[in-house]
Amino acid sequence: MKKEGKNLSLSSAKSARWRNNPNYKFHKGRSKTIAEAAKNVDFTPDITQKELNPLLWNEDGTLKTDMRSHLLKIAKEFKEFLGTDSKLKDVTITGSMANHNWTEFSDIDLHLIMDFSEIDANKDFVRDFMDMKKALWGLKHDIKIDDFDVELYAQDEDDEHHSSGVFSLRNNEWIERPSKNDVKVDTDLVRKKADYVATLIDGINGIDDDDDKVEAIDEMKEKIRKMRQSGLDKDGEYSAENLAFKVLRNTGYLDKLSDMKTDAMDSILSLKEHEHNIDEEAVSKKQQKFFGIVRALQTGEIKPSQTSKSAKGAAKKMSKKDVLDFAETDHEGLPSKVEESEEKPMYEHGCLMSNFNMPTWKKNILSKIDDDDLYTGDSDERYGLEDEPHVTVLYGVHDNEVDFEDLKNAVDKKMPEPIRAKVKGVSIFENKDYDVVKLEIESDQLNEMNSMIRENFPYTNNFTDYNPHMTIAYVKPGMGKKYVSNFKDPFEIQSNEMFYSSPSGDKVNWMPNNDSFNRQISFNKHNGVENTLSVMSNEISTERVNYIKDFIQFVCDNVYMENSIHVFLRNGRDEYIRTTASYVPSENTNHINCKGRALVDICRSIAHELTHNRQREIEKFVIGQDIPNIGGEIENEADSVAGMLIKRYTHDNGHESIYDL
Repeated sequence: MKKEGKNLSLSSAKSARWRNNPNYKFHKGRSKTIAEAAKNVDFTPDITQKELNPLLWNEDGTLKTDMRSHLLKIAKEFKEFLGTDSKLKDVTITGSMANHNWTEFSDIDLHLIMDFSEIDANKDFVRDFMDMKKALWGLKHDIKIDDFDVELYAQDEDDEHHSSGVFSLRNNEWIERPSKNDVKVDTDLVRKKADYVATLIDGINGIDDDDDKVEAIDEMKEKIRKMRQSGLDKDGEYSAENLAFKVLRNTGYLDKLSDMKTDAMDSILSLKEHEHNIDEEAVSKKQQKFFGIVRALQTGEIKPSQTSKSAKGAAKKMSKKDVLDFAETDHEGLPSKVEESEEKPMYEHGCLMSNFNMPTWKKNILSKIDDDDLYTGDSDERYGLEDEPHVTVLYGVHDNEVDFEDLKNAVDKKMPEPIRAKVKGVSIFENKDYDVVKLEIESDQLNEMNSMIRENFPYTNNFTDYNPHMTIAYVKPGMGKKYVSNFKDPFEIQSNEMFYSSPSGDKVNWMPNNDSFNRQISFNKHNGVENTLSVMSNEISTERVNYIKDFIQFVCDNVYMENSIHVFLRNGRDEYIRTTASYVPSENTNHINCKGRALVDICRSIAHELTHNRQREIEKFVIGQDIPNIGGEIENEADSVAGMLIKRYTHDNGHESIYDL
């Protein structure tokens, strides 16, 4: 464990406070040089560079031509990513890289100047939107010029920007030319001001009443705003007040304040069963969810491949106004089935299977198949070797008419103990395109399971007789016969795991009557990467699981996840979870504590940990790197992105009902 590094999001053994926050470079007990302080705070108090950074600037202070072209190209990409029609007024370079106080830790700050009122009259709303897009941009891109990070911002043209160096890329000239005057900073005063405010923020976190907490947070934000503004007005960007603000920002305390407010507001807005009587005739949760997804399809927030045929059909045939109306309230005459679109699913029906535990499957069975004999096909269908030994119980289940929970309960009741079977030998099924090499299976329990499903659930299957078998491989026509004699000795096998595959290709594994493992769901996101959700307790309802699966797909798309992910839903704290959730980089797995938590809180934890997945993908950190549990760039970004994704999923995509579960 030491070699792999500490798991992200695992709580500290002791309560973290400002006084022992390792990210606070001005802590009294930590002797830090001015240069080290500059890593987190963008200034050098008593060292001023004689020249502007030669990477960007010529000796006469003009911007290098090739650098200007490159920075404008980056700004153009960011503008397109923002997705707004607002006209770009200017692009400016500010901060230390447009000044004489740059260091090796400086960023190249590009500000896109726009008129926010062209986007929406509520400029505060636009600023929140721009902050969210900036955070998502940071997960998708890691742009550097040499070793300097390029940071992009969207700024309203009326916003005052206090900086002694501002350069216009549009006009290729200085708006505010920096001077070489030495900067004198009272670092002790900066530390005292930041320490004082941080202590107040810690105190707010201890307020129990959510309404009082929100009021205190708003007052604190206004206090911080006035403190910074007074310093800027009096002494400019090097004032003790402005630098104290930067300390609070870069050590995560401003993000902490915002997250505290989000959590308090979620608690206020969440309905408790004992506090409210909800009229179920007025509000249908299932209807809200279905038409919320349809609405998200119509607005482009999710992709067609992420949803059911019914949702895609509704999105295509219904008006946006009607969809929004249905998403908000219940209606008489609501159709029980929406006309399906012409797009066909991966399979026509569902299939129930039993997975068998065969540790020597590859060594003793698959190894006997010659690679040159394999038939691999010329389509997306799966041929070749069968990597997972299983027996089909019944193909043809009418997935749109069968509630999975009912099917699962029926199987669990029929299977109080593991299924036992005997392998009798090898046979082949001949097809014009390929031969199927398969093991012949004998099992009374499988026969009884097949009969029970046929008697209790709607299905379509052209085979009246059930002959259980286990596929080994698909081989070229005529090549199957030689393998029949290769497997002569009968042997017994057993299964304690069931497997259901839906027409869409989603797969659910579960162990009947196992209290510690409920089911494992494999599903595809829009780019075809298979994700996995493991439900480790029977206490997590199917309704919650369905919401969580949908939310995982939403998060993966919005943080631009490239690789598959695995989320474990656990019923309490265990060896993986000390508080609410964790991400284990060495295993690339996410573990979420679901015991006694509202669904919205579970989803926020999922978004937080999946952000860590994406951060690892783009190498913002590596396995073995020591990541602080509280504060710091990695953790603060995950907190910020998680909060914004919850807001988008609930408020923008019509899924407010997760506050009720």
